[in-house]
Amino acid sequence: QSQPLDFFVLFSSATSLLGSLGQGMANYSAANGFLDGLAHYRRTMGLPGLSIHWGAVSQVGRAIGRDTETAAMLSKNGMGAISPAQFLESLELLMSSSDVEVGVVPIEWSLWQERVAQWPFLVDWQETILEVAQPSKSDFLLKLEATPPNELRLLLVAHVRRQVAQVLRISHPESIEMDTGFFDLGIDSLTSVELRNKLQGSLKCSVPSTVTLDYPTLKALVEYLYEQLLLEQVSYSNTVPTEEINEDREEITL
Repeated sequence: QSQPLDFFVLFSSATSLLGSLGQGMANYSAANGFLDGLAHYRRTMGLPGLSIHWGAVSQVGRAIGRDTETAAMLSKNGMGAISPAQFLESLELLMSSSDVEVGVVPIEWSLWQERVAQWPFLVDWQETILEVAQPSKSDFLLKLEATPPNELRLLLVAHVRRQVAQVLRISHPESIEMDTGFFDLGIDSLTSVELRNKLQGSLKCSVPSTVTLDYPTLKALVEYLYEQLLLEQVSYSNTVPTEEINEDREEITL
């Protein structure tokens, strides 16, 4: 706990994420569930922590390398194996992200859905898929569509500033400066995820989990959302005047 570590990576199992049959596997799932909880606990203390739910690994994995029957059973249930190369690529990607708990499991969803259609565990997941398939516009997006093009950035600044203030419990959003770093304001891995979820919910678009690392200030985040996401969501003329934010007064300059 007192060592200045850059990484603290725990190798958990997909069994603690998706479950498995049998008392022995239940104990195994519980043991790996402890690792998941430890990663979250460390993050709440401001320490590095990442727990990865690995699926079966081919050639060298416990379930594949020693038991061909297990491999056949996994395939029948719609689950595949991770190659060693994919394993290392996934590990490198996840270690550079801000995620706390992630599953890496090759799944053929058509087969998997048939098998677990009655699982209460996945009821919320199924509802989420339906929601994604039939998205509805948020109140903010409707307001954005009714806003003149030359006022869009200013509206977005106010919206993102409010979201940051809410996750950090800041009572006066206007006190958040455009160039102040989010981590200087107190954002950590948990509030970063909360901010990302708020932005995804209000903008109805995908926001990367590393958004506060990649765009660590209000100004950088607004520019990213405006240029990469909102232009795809809002229907108006393809010709939009180039705008710049006056950082002191937040006025639009054409």
